[in-house]
Amino acid sequence: MNYLNNLPLITDINNINPSENSTFFICPYKVNEHIFNPFITFLLYKQTIHTQELCSFLYIHFNENKKKTIKDIQNILENIDEKKKFHGAIQMNEHFYLFYECESINKIEKYTSQSQFFWTTIYEIIHLQNIFNIPIHYSTFTFFYFFPECIHLKKHNNTIPFPHIIYTSNNINNIFSNYNPEYQHYFLCHETNIININKIIRCIIYSHRDHFSNINKNIFIFNNINDLQIISE
Repeated sequence: MNYLNNLPLITDINNINPSENSTFFICPYKVNEHIFNPFITFLLYKQTIHTQELCSFLYIHFNENKKKTIKDIQNILENIDEKKKFHGAIQMNEHFYLFYECESINKIEKYTSQSQFFWTTIYEIIHLQNIFNIPIHYSTFTFFYFFPECIHLKKHNNTIPFPHIIYTSNNINNIFSNYNPEYQHYFLCHETNIININKIIRCIIYSHRDHFSNINKNIFIFNNINDLQIISE
């Protein structure tokens, strides 16, 4: 599985040459398992700016000198529980995006309105530009427009599509009982009016498979229940 392999990465963090105007964006990511295709999630941080909640990559500004700044980055990373390995950095003008691959554990994440960190799908970052209706900061989603190679995983040089996301307030039992016997398909509505994160389940589904039918008025119709996977509740 290839990710970031064809990019001009700075593979040693000590080889970064920042200026006093540099910002360092910390981009922990996971390659998650799925029955059909793996998919990427990035760890975003929720903050409040002028009373507005926003999610973004963790970031830190240049602080006195490079050694002190790298130490500050290491201190931030200590607050992330997952095992992580520096994959490389991408420079964008005077700023740097630092990619850390985290160990993927196949589990359903649990989020509440008090959560500060969210493992966020590519679909949420570049298409919805929000997670749980919390806007994602432009510095996070525009990065992927400048570096589209960071959007997809690759296998044998073939691009792997990323899944759609579905938000639902159905409980788990109801999700898997939404079946239409007449047309022999499952259905699930993507809910856009999210009021309480505590009651929302996030699912992913791949749209490239032959038995995926369509999306109509935010209702996903699909034939194979294995296409659907819950990633958080």
